Amino acid sequence: MSRVYLGHNATMPLRAEARDAMVAAMDVVGNPSSVHGEGRAAKAVMERARTQVAASFGAEGADVIFTSGATEAAALACAGRALVGAGIEHDAVRAWVEETLGVDAGGRVRVDDPARTALQLANSETGIVQDLPQGLAVCDMTQGFGKLPIAFNWAGCEMALISAHKLGGPKGVGALVIRRGTDLAARIRGGASGCSAGGAGLSAFFGLLSDFEERGGAVRSETAFIKRPVSPSARWGAPSEMPRIRSSSHSWSVFAKSC
Repeated sequence: MSRVYLGHNATMPLRAEARDAMVAAMDVVGNPSSVHGEGRAAKAVMERARTQVAASFGAEGADVIFTSGATEAAALACAGRALVGAGIEHDAVRAWVEETLGVDAGGRVRVDDPARTALQLANSETGIVQDLPQGLAVCDMTQGFGKLPIAFNWAGCEMALISAHKLGGPKGVGALVIRRGTDLAARIRGGASGCSAGGAGLSAFFGLLSDFEERGGAVRSETAFIKRPVSPSARWGAPSEMPRIRSSSHSWSVFAKSC
């Protein structure tokens, strides 16, 4: 009996382009933290990936911090900040927030103080898409990016989490996108990778870069409207073009388009 994989919200199969890029990267010698020629070449790949992520995510002008995945990004964004959240958040976020926010019958989280709240954009199990209030401290966009029309620069949040393997990229690499000027300290000391400690996995970055370059056009075409200026009367996080998805069955149809 043939099997059909329907677990794309948990992880998407690795795209062939990303796999080929990762295999090729195994022969690259340079450490991105080194100052010699090979190191600078490796660092250039990382910076190219950083630029591509920002462009695909509508995050031009923001800082992109690469991590080992959305779990590390969540710890970096949430730990020690006394944030609140709801019980429907992913465990990686729930581990760092106080679960005080209520959820209504439609799966919507009632946010009282956005500046102290961590909130997911979309739920992987129910398909419910949240309305993002302006000034949100942290938004987990792992399930929405690449599947829903979203851009960091109009979402109105301070930080956002994304992960490559939800888009057909490699496991073990993700990013924390933060509004430039936001104060953030490393949680793990060591290495020369800034807020995310340790050496960079270059093959994963090659896979990430290949995946975002391949997916970038599709993401941008699906979310072309986000490049247009939002009128001052439009509330951050809810531009008039944003589809208001009210039922889980409808939400699943949106996710199915990307699977």
